[in-house]
Amino acid sequence: PNGKVKVLTGKFNGGRYLSPNDLVILPDGMIYFSDPRYVGDEKEEQDQMAVYRYNPADGSVKLAIGADQVEKPNGIALSPDGATLYVAENNNTPNGRMTLNAFTIHGDGSLGPKKVIVDFGAEAGIDGMTIDVQGNIYAAVRSTNRFGIVIYTASGLELAYIPTETLPTNCCFGTGAEANVLYVTAGGGLYRIMMNVAGFHPATAPLTKGGWVALFDGESANGWTPRGRADRLEAVNGELHLFSTANVWVVSDMQMADFEVEAEVKLPEQSASKDDHFNSGLGFRLFGETEKPKGYQCEIERESAGKNGGVYGIGLGGWLFPKGAKQTTAMREKNRGLFRDDKWNKFRVRAVGTRIQTWINGRLVSDL
Repeated sequence: PNGKVKVLTGKFNGGRYLSPNDLVILPDGMIYFSDPRYVGDEKEEQDQMAVYRYNPADGSVKLAIGADQVEKPNGIALSPDGATLYVAENNNTPNGRMTLNAFTIHGDGSLGPKKVIVDFGAEAGIDGMTIDVQGNIYAAVRSTNRFGIVIYTASGLELAYIPTETLPTNCCFGTGAEANVLYVTAGGGLYRIMMNVAGFHPATAPLTKGGWVALFDGESANGWTPRGRADRLEAVNGELHLFSTANVWVVSDMQMADFEVEAEVKLPEQSASKDDHFNSGLGFRLFGETEKPKGYQCEIERESAGKNGGVYGIGLGGWLFPKGAKQTTAMREKNRGLFRDDKWNKFRVRAVGTRIQTWINGRLVSDL
C-alpha cells in the first residue's frame, strides 16, 4: 500500500449511494456490496436499497439485487466454491422482512433467483456474516430473545449458537496463524474465539484449485488426531491402523471446502457378537471442537447391515440416504455383495456445494 485512497465508485446512474454497508471481494477482484439506509438525514439519490456489482476490469457498476428481491440488504458473503452469494435482509421498519438468502452466481456475475434459507419472521435478523472453509455461514443475529453468532449450513440448517453479552454487529476470521480465530464485534467490545475450522477469505483465495493431496504419508499417523480415547493409532506396513474399545473419531488436520476424497478400507475380523456390524464411517464437513461433531458420514459397516455408502446426518436428523425401510431394502438388494468384509474396499466421496455423492468399489451408491 502506498498510503493513498482511491474511490472505486461513489455513484450509480448519476446518484450517490445511500450508505454502502458490507461487501465481499471475489478472487477475480469482482466486488458485490450492499447499499441500505439505516441512519442519516442526507438527501437520498437512489430510489431503492440494493446490492451492486463492481467490475475492477473497467470500473463499471451494475445492479445485482433490487429491492423487489431484498428489501434492505445488509451482510453479504460468498461460498467457498464461488457459486453462491449470501445476502442478509434486515428491514427494521414495521413489518419489514428479516431473512437470509442465497443467490446462484452465473458466469457473467449476474445472479439467479432468490432462495430464502432462513426466515426470522418477526424477530430481528442478521447484521454482518462470514464463511468458513467448509461453507458454513457465521451470522451476527440480533434477535431480541436470542442474539449472538449463529452458525448455519449452506442450506440454512442451524449447526451451533454462540451467545454474546450484547447485540453483535459482525464477525470474521483471522488469517495466517489466526485462521482458526473468529473475531466478533458486539456492543462496545471486540472478542475472539478459537474455532476448530479455518475461515474462508475469497479475496485471497486461489483462482484455480485442483490436484490430489495425500492425507496419509504411509509411514506415520502424522496429520491425524484422535478425538476420544484411542488405544493405538499407528502406521503398519503402509496402512493406518486404529485400535480402540470405545467410540472414537480420528480427524485429519486437512481442512477442505468442496472436495473429492478416496480411501481404501478393510474391516477387522468379525467378533462372536451377533450385533457386530462394526458401525463406522468417513465423516466430512464436520463441525464442533470436542466430542461428537455435527456433519455428514459416509457409512462403513459390515456387508450384512446393508447401508455401506449411505449418508448419515450426525446431529442433523439421522439418515439422509437411505430413508425408511423401503429405501433401505432397495439399497440392500441393489448393492448386495458390493462391499467385501474380508478385503480392501475403495470408498469415494465427492461434496460440491450442497450435492453429496458416494461410491463403493466404483459403483455410485448415494447422490443427494
